[in-house]
Amino acid sequence: MGLKMRFGRTVCLLAIVLVGTVFVFASFQPRMRFAQPLPGVSILAAIKSTYHCYHDQIYLGQSKADVLFLGSSRTAAALDPKLVMSAYQAVTGESREVFLFHTPWQNPEIMYAFFRDYLANNPSPKVALFALTPAEELEPPVRYIHPLFQSFAPPYLYLDILKSSEVVHSLFFALSDFFRILIHHLDMSLSRFLVLDFSFAVPEGDNCRPQKEAAGSIAPEMHRIESFQALLETELAKTLPDIEPDRIGRANGLLKTYAGRGEMTRLTNEAIKEWGDTNTWPDDGRHFWINDALSERNLEYYRRIAVLAKANNVKVGFYFLPQLLLPEPPSTQVADLAESLGTPIYMLPFEYTRVSYHHYRDAMHVAPEFQPVYSAWFARLIEQVEGN
Repeated sequence: MGLKMRFGRTVCLLAIVLVGTVFVFASFQPRMRFAQPLPGVSILAAIKSTYHCYHDQIYLGQSKADVLFLGSSRTAAALDPKLVMSAYQAVTGESREVFLFHTPWQNPEIMYAFFRDYLANNPSPKVALFALTPAEELEPPVRYIHPLFQSFAPPYLYLDILKSSEVVHSLFFALSDFFRILIHHLDMSLSRFLVLDFSFAVPEGDNCRPQKEAAGSIAPEMHRIESFQALLETELAKTLPDIEPDRIGRANGLLKTYAGRGEMTRLTNEAIKEWGDTNTWPDDGRHFWINDALSERNLEYYRRIAVLAKANNVKVGFYFLPQLLLPEPPSTQVADLAESLGTPIYMLPFEYTRVSYHHYRDAMHVAPEFQPVYSAWFARLIEQVEGN
């Protein structure tokens, strides 16, 4: 009897180990990872279906995009792929298939993983453009790692956590972060599995639903547009605020634009307090992008992206989107960072950026009515990067 009980316990233990191993293995498969990130987080409710499309674009081997954009929610607010495609065709007479990958919050490691896996499964695009996203502390459980890491990250990114760096000085703490993220990943996977109203796996079929209609439209005389500069000026003219030119992008002009909008008035006053009322970068030692060790960690992923692009014959560039009332970054800082990355950094000309400050929906994201301007600029970037 004792032998039978020990045998039964051994079989049960082995069965538990086998089931657990299968579950862990399954949880890292793309169809599981992209099922539905962070169950219960309301901020993702409106865009959760997008990630099913991301799975299809990356892993089914059927994508034929000519141009990839990868960035955070700032890019999603500024760029409409349909507008970019129509703007590019309006000026060049040629078509380009454009696809946008984005997630909330800064995300260089996620962009790197999306790009790496896309290249591993699909024909290489002609151009890839990446946002230089802000380096800042993020949400728990590990504040230097993207909150969607435990949902999207393939196993090779977990190995990066095990490396000590300027952010994590000791292998002991790196191991601690590794297990915290891994346990959180397994907990979320189990939560999706046990709760019926969450998708445990990306559904079969076409998950790339039609994108939302653009808030504006590129100039109707598209076929007569001679240059991207002309297109930009045409679209910018539609967004000029009804104030004196010397007040555009300045504190008094913004406060007039946002008068009666309590939240935007509050955010504008906070931006004035942080940046002052000048177009000149503050002389206080601040860098427009590099802040601390988190910035260096981000740079490492951006450098990997640049190397990966070169190895796959993809022309690559980085772009920077400002926040409300951010002064024009010093050209020397931009040039030094571009040299560090080994690839150009693009910024919307500052005279256009000043106009954009009158079209923000919060401190970080432009409102939909400014999308045609940004999309025309993004279309010009495609041509610029293609010509490099």
